Amino acid sequence: MTAVQFLIEYNFGPQYSDANESLRQAHLAYRMGLPSLRLAAQLRSSDDRMVGSVLILEAEGRDEAEAIAHNDPYVGAGYYENISVRLCLVRFCDLAA
Repeated sequence: MTAVQFLIEYNFGPQYSDANESLRQAHLAYRMGLPSLRLAAQLRSSDDRMVGSVLILEAEGRDEAEAIAHNDPYVGAGYYENISVRLCLVRFCDLAA
């Protein structure tokens, strides 16, 4: 099967805390270690609080994308209220600032 793109959206729940630095480092290392990761971005509220994140990555199928999404250390800590995995197709991307 050819790799396809998926958008993963994570929404923080009430358990989220950025106070646990070792867990945060494990979370960032996990994401940085994903060879299929194409984009990672924070989701912010209108008062500039981080409320979640999105990833765009390539996977061989939905099962692989779901496994990637659910293996994030923040999932095991119960930080996410909702995780959504959707098939997507990036047609254009220019992030140069």
